[in-house]
Amino acid sequence: MMVRSYLAWSQNASAAERAEAVGMLADVYLNGDLSAQERTDAEAALLLALDDPAACVRRALAQMLGGSEKAPRPMIYALARDLPEIAAIIVANSPLLADAVLVDLVACGDDMVQIAVAQRPQVSPSLGAALAEVGGVDACIALLGNGRAEVPLFSLHRLIDRFPDSGSLREALLERDDLPADVRLILVSRATEHLTAFVRDCGWLSVGRANRLSQDCAEGSSVSVIADAADDEMMSLVSRLRAIGRLTPQLLLRSLLSGETRLLTAALADLAAVPHAKAAGFVHQRSGMGFRALYRKAGMPQRLEPAFDAALSAFHEGESANSEPGRLSRRMIERVLTSLAALEQPELDSLMALLIRLQSDAAREEARVAMARLMHKPGPVVELEADEFELRLQAALVVELNQAA
Repeated sequence: MMVRSYLAWSQNASAAERAEAVGMLADVYLNGDLSAQERTDAEAALLLALDDPAACVRRALAQMLGGSEKAPRPMIYALARDLPEIAAIIVANSPLLADAVLVDLVACGDDMVQIAVAQRPQVSPSLGAALAEVGGVDACIALLGNGRAEVPLFSLHRLIDRFPDSGSLREALLERDDLPADVRLILVSRATEHLTAFVRDCGWLSVGRANRLSQDCAEGSSVSVIADAADDEMMSLVSRLRAIGRLTPQLLLRSLLSGETRLLTAALADLAAVPHAKAAGFVHQRSGMGFRALYRKAGMPQRLEPAFDAALSAFHEGESANSEPGRLSRRMIERVLTSLAALEQPELDSLMALLIRLQSDAAREEARVAMARLMHKPGPVVELEADEFELRLQAALVVELNQAA
């Protein structure tokens, strides 16, 4: 009787009245003490409301049924394919939507629905992968910001490939606690490319000087990432650095001069095709004979061998003990410079110039840390934050522009 009365009344009611009434009917369906026949009739009336031309009626239905496990599945599926503002209510909350249905909805490409899917209380790896593959940039940012969303590693790489110019997406990636170190390296590399192009296109510096500046800043940020990485990430970092063309002898030397031997060990093991444990033994052998054999087998530049030898000797003697992880050790660099100067070999001049630049970088970093402590502010953190690379490049750019003036 109640349902028949509702249907008769709804013929002449306004859209707002019908929306209020359908909400009440849905509440009775979910929570009322109905007989089997009354429940069947109520469900039929609610299904008819799906055909109501007024969006506010269907929105009221979605708001009442969206989060309930008792809602009729056909009704939930129909509402999930309604107008975006109605569908979003359902896909954001309904526990009745299977991943296959949600993936299909994501593929339809509506931004509002994709964002709602990305913000669900639980996002499975398959659903996270689908969003990363076809979702818009706003939906992908929402996905990364959802702490309960499971996003596979390959999907993180895919996001970087799809949205290389999105600073907001890069920030969302860097804010994740589960971001692997090799993904951080990719972000540094992309930032390097774009910021170098910006500086070069503005005509502030010559191409060569801009490229050298960005390389120095990228290497410094990369070493910070490496210092914060776990031991079991080192081999994947080496693979990633090789893939993006940044596993350079200069980076390995800079890492070593920052008191970090793990990257050098992993790189030499990979390049020389020897077991990691064996490479580690040679790197930490004080005599240096095994290291030199490993270094040459890895095909490293002969002209840099004296610098690596001297740096390892300084490391074994504790010269890096007081430096912060991931930051250049001024004492180590000065020790290497002294060792190379004693060799009196003209072919080492370019290497000496590199080390002097690193010495200058180390001195400036020490000064920044010291001033921060004097001002009772926290010192620079090791972990690469969303804008650390940009800040590092801006600071270095000021120095370069002053020198160029």
